[in-house]
Amino acid sequence: MKEYVVKLNEELDLELEKRAQSQGVSKEQYLDNWAKLFLSASHSIDREEFAKGYEEMGAINLGLANIGDCGNGKTEHKKRLNIFRRPKSGGRK
Repeated sequence: MKEYVVKLNEELDLELEKRAQSQGVSKEQYLDNWAKLFLSASHSIDREEFAKGYEEMGAINLGLANIGDCGNGKTEHKKRLNIFRRPKSGGRK
């Protein structure tokens, strides 16, 4: 097992102490748990997949935004969809 010396400023040390106490462990054990969690799990982000997803969702969002656009800036679909209507006063009977 390797040992490391970590220097923390007062603010970070207080935060470390608070988090360790909340979990009922020593600061050293908290850092050991943290290292196991973050260093053993892969946290790599596939930027190409993210870009592809944003492009696909962008096209979908544009399509949804243009539903019912009559070309004159009016959106007739809002009149046809009940989700845009306010309930009448008095409620349903």
